Amino acid sequence: FVKSHSWAMLCAGLVASLGPALAFGAAYDISPARQVLLNRGLQIQSLGFIDSTPAAPTNYSLWASANFTTFNSWNDTNSEKTLGWTLPWSRWIKTDGSNPITTNEQTKHLGEMVSLQYGDELNQSGSGSLDASTISTLASTFSSWHSEYGSNFIAYTNFGANSASKSMTPAALASYQQQANPDMLMFDAYPRQYITMATWYAEMQKYRLAGLAGNDGTGRQPIPYAQYLDLYRSSSYSDPQPGESFVRLQEFASWAFGYS
Repeated sequence: FVKSHSWAMLCAGLVASLGPALAFGAAYDISPARQVLLNRGLQIQSLGFIDSTPAAPTNYSLWASANFTTFNSWNDTNSEKTLGWTLPWSRWIKTDGSNPITTNEQTKHLGEMVSLQYGDELNQSGSGSLDASTISTLASTFSSWHSEYGSNFIAYTNFGANSASKSMTPAALASYQQQANPDMLMFDAYPRQYITMATWYAEMQKYRLAGLAGNDGTGRQPIPYAQYLDLYRSSSYSDPQPGESFVRLQEFASWAFGYS
């Protein structure tokens, strides 16, 4: 699995959910992450590469013309500020801790931070679940992030769903939510490249229902649910970009499932 490049600067779009929990009744509480989305609005984030591309993005107007809401740095340290752009930002945080939030970000740009993702596709054991040690690490990470950086951002991890070895069962998702207390559920699957459209829709529904159930499983406090979209070249810069109709299909299908 590779999260590759799109347009030499943008990769997968992150679509965060703010769908209503109609399946669980009319009365529910707004979770902290849903409040973040209410405050910050619809999230379609771009996954940007600074240190790992032939040429780092330098044109803010070009990036802004794509109408993404937030610049999401892939494994880079302080890349959104390296660019010199003042804008909402997010970051992947490596599991080895080698790219932490910098002093500059924490003291001058923390209010612009929208979300932090810990690791990626940690569910690769083929068991359909996470091991106890990984869940414990996620729980402590999410808790420490909020203790240190406040509540005005979304803490989460991303699950792989693009092969049989990268899967999460509904029971495993529920267990993870109860123990780790994530702000949001997130997955990637990439229809047509790795899975069929039917399987993609099934994954969307699985994460939707888990998000609507909330971390306690009662449905009284649903959490957002999200996914990476296939907006990237398959393996190299010479490969074609996904067609506009396929991009629109992914976006509108996501919104139909309540991903917003």
